Amino acid sequence: MAINLESLSRPTSKRPMIATLFSEGGMGKTTLAAMFPKPVFIRAEDGTASLDGHPDAMLFPVAKSTADIFDAIEALATQEHDRKTLVIDSVTQFEKLAVREIIDSEPNPKCKNMAAAHGGYGKAFGLLDKRHQDLREACDYLVTDCGMNVVFIAHATTEELELPDVENTAATQSSFTKTGNMTAFTITATTPTWWHSSGL
Repeated sequence: MAINLESLSRPTSKRPMIATLFSEGGMGKTTLAAMFPKPVFIRAEDGTASLDGHPDAMLFPVAKSTADIFDAIEALATQEHDRKTLVIDSVTQFEKLAVREIIDSEPNPKCKNMAAAHGGYGKAFGLLDKRHQDLREACDYLVTDCGMNVVFIAHATTEELELPDVENTAATQSSFTKTGNMTAFTITATTPTWWHSSGL
């Protein structure tokens, strides 16, 4: 089908958004996520101590497994509620839960690590990537079919780089596995490096 100018449309603010808030600990990711409309937190870790001033925020119990997280998403997708934003706190801890489950499901006691588990050759990391993709697809359903915003919280670490002939510089990178990545969680919003120092 040929593209013509009649296919143009205007942007709308009514479309739910997917965002990833990504920074070191203590910079306000959870507090910022709580400012989204009617947030509900799925907690892979208990990092919500800063939410005392946000009475509109609601919390699922802290997840003990990835199944708990998917069950909470299913509840939001299938049961009636007034929540407008899902916050996953955090996808970094979600990965740690997934890694533990993948290693625990390896029957060979000599292969209890991601490099060797499930036959090696990256197969365990493929399983981990599938968990990430499943989480993203479940959250996409909440956006497209339930009209909810989704906010992923992710942790970062900062390493100082010593480069020849230039001053040392700091590099911020994700706290995911070295061979893993954040491609499942499209970063449409980040917590900038100046967030903490500016007092915001």
